[in-house]
Amino acid sequence: MVRPATTENWDEAPDGATRVLVECPPEQTPDAVARVLRREGYEVRVCEGPDRRHECPMLTRGDCSLVSGADVVVNLFGATDPHTAPVLGALTDDEHTPPIVTEMTGPELRRRSESDDWWFDRDRVHIVETPLRTATLIAAVQESLEHKRHVDTPCGSTC
Repeated sequence: MVRPATTENWDEAPDGATRVLVECPPEQTPDAVARVLRREGYEVRVCEGPDRRHECPMLTRGDCSLVSGADVVVNLFGATDPHTAPVLGALTDDEHTPPIVTEMTGPELRRRSESDDWWFDRDRVHIVETPLRTATLIAAVQESLEHKRHVDTPCGSTC
């Protein structure tokens, strides 16, 4: 039987809270990543992603309420797992997806940059090098939010 990868939603999120969705496989301790972001004041939900038993609505339907309700998506699925790697591509295929942060090893980032070999829209993703550190994660989320604010209001307060 196939069931959704998560049953979490944003129903209990306080109004005005900055919402961060952490997509992270269980073996990479998503709760630790979520704790770091919660300490910074973010409202966080976790999705451990698709596997042989769990479907991903971004891959099967092209939408996900956790993604559409987030202000930033932190995708830590990486490129090696065939069940989770396509999620990043699906996120960037949807023009309404919020800013995305992901991690990549230095050698992989250089190789893909040199060959321009991406399975996702590179222009829509803030990539940080592994190992992901607390300060790097927080800075990437903040930069992504700032970039989103700038894009949403390109003329600033003079509009």
